Amino acid sequence: MSQREKIKRHLNKLCKDIGPRPTGSAANEAAVKYACSELKACGLSVERQEFDCIDWHNDGGRLYVDGESIPITPAPYTLPCETEAELVCIQSIDQLRQADLKGKIVVLYGELCIEPLMPKGFMFWNPEKDQEIIALLENGNPCAVLTISLDASELVPMIEDGDFNIPCAILPRSCLPALLTGKTANL
Repeated sequence: MSQREKIKRHLNKLCKDIGPRPTGSAANEAAVKYACSELKACGLSVERQEFDCIDWHNDGGRLYVDGESIPITPAPYTLPCETEAELVCIQSIDQLRQADLKGKIVVLYGELCIEPLMPKGFMFWNPEKDQEIIALLENGNPCAVLTISLDASELVPMIEDGDFNIPCAILPRSCLPALLTGKTANL
């Protein structure tokens, strides 16, 4: 078998057969076992470094703004919630610094949704701006955070952090007008 065919076989196994493999998932474990098996078959010594991590399952979600159904996708690793609250829409860090978030459903858009926020415990790279946004949200004590996807064609999570202690979800850009004019939401 040629090198190219071997690479193709490995990529098919990892990307198609096993598929998405978030940290902590059964698929992640299958990918690790596959890689270890293949490396051992090549005569290499393999040592696994085990660590605890969370797994998460998307059980879906529903959002109603002033009675109108709005499509959402729960953010990976989010906490569950069932709440009805006033909406507060925030597009800049200055607005976030000044906003009263307590008990409200916060909608982040604009400059706050240009790129995903680094997880709180990500020690390799964690910009001060991201740390400030996360701290402002958590200290503000909202009941939920909704983020507008930065990509118009797919839902890209802005917050993907198992340590983030506020339920959050992602919405398509097309839903922003309904949120900006909405008064209350049921999530």
